[in-house]
Amino acid sequence: MSAKAVKFLSFGIVAFGGFLVVFFVILSMKAVYAGIAGSDHDVSVSVATREILKEDHSQMPKEEKKSPIKKPPDPPKRESEKKVQEKPKVEEKKVKNYQDSSRSRELPNSTGGIRQVEKGHLSEISDKIYQLESSGGRNDGCRRIGLYNGYGFRQNKKEWKCFKSHGVARELVIDWLNYHLNKEHLTISQALCHYNQGSVTNDCGYHRKYLRL
Repeated sequence: MSAKAVKFLSFGIVAFGGFLVVFFVILSMKAVYAGIAGSDHDVSVSVATREILKEDHSQMPKEEKKSPIKKPPDPPKRESEKKVQEKPKVEEKKVKNYQDSSRSRELPNSTGGIRQVEKGHLSEISDKIYQLESSGGRNDGCRRIGLYNGYGFRQNKKEWKCFKSHGVARELVIDWLNYHLNKEHLTISQALCHYNQGSVTNDCGYHRKYLRL
C-alpha cells in the first residue's frame, strides 16, 4: 500500500473513533437527563399527591363534638295545681284530754299557759268538799268542843285539827286548792284525790262523788 492509502485509512479510523465517542457521550447525556426528568416527575407526582390528599382531608366533614343533652325545663305550673299542692298550714293546738266538764276552767289560755282557777270557782269546790266531809257541817266533830272544821282539813291518823271559826277553816281549804291547782297545776280530779287520800291519781271515788253533787 502506498503511503497515501495508509494515511487515509488511519484518518478514517480516527474519525470513526471520534464519532463513536461523540455518540456515547450523547447517549450518556440523554440517560442522565432522562433520570433527572424522572426524578423531577416523581417529586412532582408526590407533591401533587400530597396536595390532593390534603384537599380531600380538608373537604372531609369534621366530627362534631357531642354536647351533653340538656333536659328541657318543666312547664310552668298552673294556678289550680299550685293551689292543690300548697296545703294551708293548720296551727296545731295542744288540748288536754280532760275526763269531765268540771275541768273546763283549766284549759290552756290564749297565751299558751294554764288558765288560773278563779277564786269564785275555788269557793265552789270548797263548798262541795264541805258537803262531802261533814254533810254541810252537820257531822263536824269539832263542834262538840266549840270549834270548827267540817272540811276534813288536816284531820287524819297523824293529826286532828279544829279551828276557831268556820271562816278560818274555809279560807285554809281555799288556799290549799289554790296552791295545788294554780301553782302545781294539778287537775281538779287530781287535786281532790290528793286531798282525800294523800296521793295524786287521775281519778278516784272521792272525785266521782264530787261530780254527783
